[in-house]
Formats: sequence, structure tokens, C-alpha cells
Amino acid sequence: MSRTVLHLAALAVLVAACGGEAEGADIATTSTARLPPETTVPPRAVTTTTAAPEPPPHPQPAAGQVDRWVPEVVGTIEHDATAFTQGFVLEGDVIYESTGLYGESTLRAVDRETGEVLRSVPLEADFFGEGLELVDGRLVQLTWLEQTAIVWDEATFAELDRFSYDGEGWGLCLLDERLVLSDGTSNLRFFDPDSFEPLGEIAVSLEGRAVVDLNELECVGDLVFANVWRTTDIYVIDPATGEVTAVVDASSIDEVDDPGDRAVLNGIAFDEDAGVFLLTGKLWPTVYEVRFVAG
Repeated sequence: MSRTVLHLAALAVLVAACGGEAEGADIATTSTARLPPETTVPPRAVTTTTAAPEPPPHPQPAAGQVDRWVPEVVGTIEHDATAFTQGFVLEGDVIYESTGLYGESTLRAVDRETGEVLRSVPLEADFFGEGLELVDGRLVQLTWLEQTAIVWDEATFAELDRFSYDGEGWGLCLLDERLVLSDGTSNLRFFDPDSFEPLGEIAVSLEGRAVVDLNELECVGDLVFANVWRTTDIYVIDPATGEVTAVVDASSIDEVDDPGDRAVLNGIAFDEDAGVFLLTGKLWPTVYEVRFVAG
């Protein structure tokens, strides 16, 4: 046999060996389940997979129609069943909560994981606590009929200031450097977060009809989520137009047995890190961690 033929034969053996190794590597990469437990997979056979992204906390509202969503429960937290919840704000591992009723209203800090009340300060007996929002280390708390917003230091709960406003105070959230206030009517009102000077208002409508009893608010992205007092509905509102773009039917987590009961849905907060909403109600023993899905 000539030297050339020998070289060609050797080359053929080498190519076959390389092809077999590559094929084996592909098999090891795509499935290691067939290997016995004691088998060590060579480093070249190990692949890095990217974890599937978390689902969004809510679908994106479709233009020109009102979507229907429902909450999908992904977890629960204990909640003080004596708390008449009015405002609900999440910051890191702390929930800041405003509770109502004359002579019982409070501002409190609650542990995000356990529901334990970490700190609480009472309001004056003639103040009925309402909506709450955190703005640059300050907690702004509305009152119902007293036309007064109390400003607290987030770290110490020391009172820093007070603002006055016309009408009633219900819900409060921060959107694009503006405070959004609900007052039980069909309007959302806008205020400067530092001076509390009014910056206008917009009427809210659902399929062309004015809505009322907009209550506790949570601003998420460019949308306002508002629970409707004495119902299990949450309206998703475009604050630029006032149109309700989606309705969340939260009746699946409703804890009210008696329709006349005061223990109604009243508390929305958004956990941006986990991508979940926290929902609770007046006198509820539970906070529900949920994602909104098409209903």
C-alpha cells in the first residue's frame, strides 16, 4: 500500500472518530436523564439554560375594548383581622397601612412576609384614616371628611406636615410625579406631591358611563388600579383618558359572607420585584398575593 493511501485511510479514521464524539456530546447535552446517578458528565456536555421569565402581573389592555381579568392566587400572608384597611403601600419588605374608623385610625408598618405589625401610631380621635402613599421617604395619609392630609416620616413615623384639600379623601397613589386622589365620585384628582397644590382632574368612565365609589388606588406603570367600594371589582384606568380599560373580578378571593358586611375588598399594593399584586380587605385575616390573568 502506498504512503498516500495510508494517509487517506488514517484521515478517514480520524474524521469518523471526531464525528462520533460530536454526536455523543449532543446526546449528553440534550439529555442526562439516561445516565446512572454515579456518572460524571464531562464539562463539555454541560449546558446553561435560561430560566423562563416570570409571567407579567397583568395582561396588557387591548385598545378600544374593556378586558376582563381575574386574580390567580400565588401565595398568602397573615393580616390583622382587626385592621379596617384603607390604604396599602409596599416598600421593600415592609407594607405601610392606613386603617380607619374614628378613634381607631392608625398608620402602621407591617412585615411583608409574616404580617406582623412592626410599628403603629394612632391618629387623632376625630380623624378617619384613608388613602396612603410613599413619596421620597414621606408617607402621605389622607383623612375621610377632615380635608386633611398628614405627612409622616417613613423611618420614624414622626409627623412632618399637613396639607388641606377640598372634598373627601379616599384613595391615593403616585403616578408620574403626581399624586392621584379618589374621593368617592367618578373623578380622579391630581396633586403636586410636595405642595399638595391641585393639578387638575379627570372623569372616569366605563363603556361611556360614569363610575362612582372609586376607592383605594395603586399606580402601576401608566395605569391606575382602583377598587370599587362595596364590590369585588377592581377597575384598571387609563389616567390620560379616564377610560376603564379592564375590570378585575376579585370575587374568587372575597371573604365577605354577608353582603351588608363592612369587611369588603380594600387594599391594593404592587410588588415590583416579585411581579405580584397584594390584595386584602377591611377586617380580612389574609393578604392574597396574586397575578391578574384573562378571565
